[in-house]
Amino acid sequence: MSMSSESSSDPALPALRTAGLIAGAEALLLFVNGVVVGISALHSQGSIGSTPTVAPLALTSIFIVFAVAVGAVCRGLLKGSRGARTPFMLIQVFVLISAYTLMTGQAGLYQAIGLLVAVLGIAGLAMGVISIIRDSPEE
Repeated sequence: MSMSSESSSDPALPALRTAGLIAGAEALLLFVNGVVVGISALHSQGSIGSTPTVAPLALTSIFIVFAVAVGAVCRGLLKGSRGARTPFMLIQVFVLISAYTLMTGQAGLYQAIGLLVAVLGIAGLAMGVISIIRDSPEE
């Protein structure tokens, strides 16, 4: 049996790949956010840490490390790996916590961004659950 016919008969694969696309969007947003936070911290008047350049670079590095980790989960999901599903679901919990924080903080743009992040998190959880349901053995 060829790989294409094997993967097309897998009922969980579309949900896993959709979850992978969501994870890819989250990884990209994390990366961009890290760069923006780092640049704005470097250009701010006050310092965030003991040395003005170390804290923004550390913060940017943390965002980039997380973006790479989410990107790895994205890659696993796009390949149809069920092993990437658990870290993906955990990431969605943190995405929803971030969305709540954004939506309950400052008004305006942050609340709109929080709403978009919440939609991503809910869609991600839904795709994860759908892939689990489709992966269950039929009775």
